Amino acid sequence: MRIGLLVRRLNQLPALEGVARAAHARGHEVVLLLYQSGARSGPKAGQWPDPERLPARWATWTTVERFVVGRTEDFDVVLVPGPGSWPAPRPRRHGMATPQWLGVQTAWSDVMVLAPDTLRAWDGLYVWSAAWARWWHGAYAEHDFYETGDLGGHLIPVGHPIAEHLAWIDRPALRRRFGLPADRPVHVYLPFPFRTHGAGWRLEYLYRYAPWGDRAVVARARARAHGAEAVFVVKARRKSALPDWTRRAADLLLVDNDPGEPTALHLFSLATMATGFYSTSVAEAVAAGCQWECLAPAPWPAYRARRDAPR
Repeated sequence: MRIGLLVRRLNQLPALEGVARAAHARGHEVVLLLYQSGARSGPKAGQWPDPERLPARWATWTTVERFVVGRTEDFDVVLVPGPGSWPAPRPRRHGMATPQWLGVQTAWSDVMVLAPDTLRAWDGLYVWSAAWARWWHGAYAEHDFYETGDLGGHLIPVGHPIAEHLAWIDRPALRRRFGLPADRPVHVYLPFPFRTHGAGWRLEYLYRYAPWGDRAVVARARARAHGAEAVFVVKARRKSALPDWTRRAADLLLVDNDPGEPTALHLFSLATMATGFYSTSVAEAVAAGCQWECLAPAPWPAYRARRDAPR
């Protein structure tokens, strides 16, 4: 079997590594398809799929090709991480030699933004658990103009793909790589995603600068970590604005480092506590056995539906 793994950003690699390893071990041909038509500048520039920046171990399981739209007829299967932000594949026509197109859930939005007609265009979508499939059906069943009854086989529970890394990571080596002492616990802090969501002035200004707002939240999280003699590690993203007080508070600051690696999962595997703001990173933290603390500023409307997300 010839399997294509379609990657648009380097941070999608961790979600496909388990597939690449297993498929190669079973004798399949695995090809890493790099979609290089995306932007090479802006807040996600560091994630552009440059073949020179691939982790060296990928050469063990895959060959690398540039993805060309309409040139996938020689593949049996094409796996697409993050199908919620990728155009649905064209329906297969009788007699055409086209692959199966399968999506891989990497975030909340990959499932919940797919309307039934869009989901039908995929041969299947691998989701983290059966609860995600039930939640999707429940959400769209509320709308009478959607027919969802024939899509039961399209949502296929397989577990969290990034959690597969827990089977082969070396925790002492990770501590040395991050410069973390071997004898201290770790508290991971994921900052509020300023500038990422159009949430209005109450968040961008009031919550950010009020004495009781983000500055106080960061100070309290740091104090809590230090009270437990833990290293306060801030895991940030370049696309989100990071306040100066958060930078100063961090004992260790990581901003989009090693984009082909599951850095958040690596940190959670070393940590006893993590703090975030309605992030689906909670799934990685739970898989790693790390306790998760969720914060939600009152004025923030984004992701309100996540409060009912499946577990």
